[in-house]
Amino acid sequence: MKRRAAKIANVALRKSSPASLIHFITNRCNARCGHCFIDFEDEGSQKERMRLEDVETLTRSLGPQVMNVNLTGGEPFLSPDITAIAEAYLRNSAIDSVYITTHGGLTERIGRFVEAVAPRFPEAKIIVSISIDHLGERHDRERKVPNLFSDALASYRLLQDYGRNVLPNVSITVSQSNCADVDEVFDGLVSEHGVRSITSNIVRDEGAYTTPRSSRQQILDGYRRLNARIQSSRSLVGYDPDTRLGRMMNRKEAIMVRHIEETWLEPRYVLPCRSGALLGVIHPNGDVFPCEILADRPMGNLRDHDFDLMRLWASPDAEEVRRWIRATRCNCSFECAWSFNILGSPRYQLSLVRAAISG
Repeated sequence: MKRRAAKIANVALRKSSPASLIHFITNRCNARCGHCFIDFEDEGSQKERMRLEDVETLTRSLGPQVMNVNLTGGEPFLSPDITAIAEAYLRNSAIDSVYITTHGGLTERIGRFVEAVAPRFPEAKIIVSISIDHLGERHDRERKVPNLFSDALASYRLLQDYGRNVLPNVSITVSQSNCADVDEVFDGLVSEHGVRSITSNIVRDEGAYTTPRSSRQQILDGYRRLNARIQSSRSLVGYDPDTRLGRMMNRKEAIMVRHIEETWLEPRYVLPCRSGALLGVIHPNGDVFPCEILADRPMGNLRDHDFDLMRLWASPDAEEVRRWIRATRCNCSFECAWSFNILGSPRYQLSLVRAAISG
């Protein structure tokens, strides 16, 4: 109880320690999605990636306020170290959940991971988000991996049947390629394939990807239609509505989607950004950034701080990045940043508390 109170106080009041981390554990991927921002030609960070002993040191350095880590890539299940990395975070830090973003095509590896990690850490949530943007063979063609759609659904069902502390969902990224078809994709996943948890993302101008300006209105229209279907569906489950935390997080999600819909076409400042304060991104080579968008604003490299993230977090370089974010009123559509901007905003705290108490 004291640990949870300290985490809430950090997010709502102090905003001084990392509450959530996104750890790119590999840049390798066997898919080539049109909207992906990873530059797969750059192998430097893969060659210089942190060793497992470095990750052990990193995870022991995290403050008591850290709540979750997102293991991502590339395709994270291509990393032979994913199980050891997840266990290091769960064993050495105060995190409550591990969130993994995957294309879902490596079903056997996903099954071995869950069997190894979930029973050892029964109090932690293992959340696996499987990216699906089209149905059937079209999904395979768009991502350039044969049988990826059927394999992704097999992974979803495996995780759904596992139960206990394993929570799968399907994430749909609305982009130029599927914005006209989101209703068909939604109906197919829910009605034909029995998916019970769906989240939405909107494509971002980032890294190697730029959204065609001529398609931006259609993409936004598709994103709005998809969110309307998700929010009105009675067959989908979001965060657990029978818990206070679940009700609060569902309210946060609704607020976040509304703001992204209102600002994606015409970006503008709405809330102070907490990237670099509550949120951080770790690259395979140990570079740390405030978020995925600000890849030109490094806070430092873990090697220069003996893999002690809290020491890096308190460094002059990290503070300079936070000052720049505040001074420029930095804003974007990055969902992970929006989550903590809303949770840490006095503007919404009363609404979130009311949702937690009464729904």
